[in-house]
Order: sequence, then C-alpha cells, then structure tokens
Amino acid sequence: MVSEYLEKVKSYLEHRTSLMKDSDSYNLEDYEQAMEDLIWTQFVQMRQAVVTLRDQYTIMHHFITKNLSLITQPRSQDNMNMY
Repeated sequence: MVSEYLEKVKSYLEHRTSLMKDSDSYNLEDYEQAMEDLIWTQFVQMRQAVVTLRDQYTIMHHFITKNLSLITQPRSQDNMNMY
C-alpha cells in the first residue's frame, strides 16, 4: 500500500519534470493550466491516501482498545492444550 503511494509521488515528480522541460513549447497559459491540473490531481490522490491511512489507524485503534485487557493480561499457557 505504501509502495503504491510512493510510486504515485515518483510518477508525479517525473511528469512535472517533463512538463518543465517542455515548457518552451507551451503557451504560458497552457503551461500554467497543465501544472495546475497536475498539482490538483496529485493533491486529490494524496488526500485519498491520508484518508485511507486515517481509516486504517482508526480500525486498528478500535481493535486494540476493544481487546486491551486480553493484550495486557494474556491467557495462561495451560489453555494452549485445548487447541
């Protein structure tokens, strides 16, 4: 999951670099619009990544707090024979 987002950042930086290299062939307004679109797309993708990360941590926090007594006081080793 993390590698996907890092790959998206890498792709964004490569695309931005290619736009900057080709900026001479663009009209100034077209270049500004292309950069604005690229930045907006990256913002939306990173916002989605942060929302997904927040949701994952919320779920993990829920499970940890729900099972805190089991985590701090695990069952004794005698019960392992039941399995």
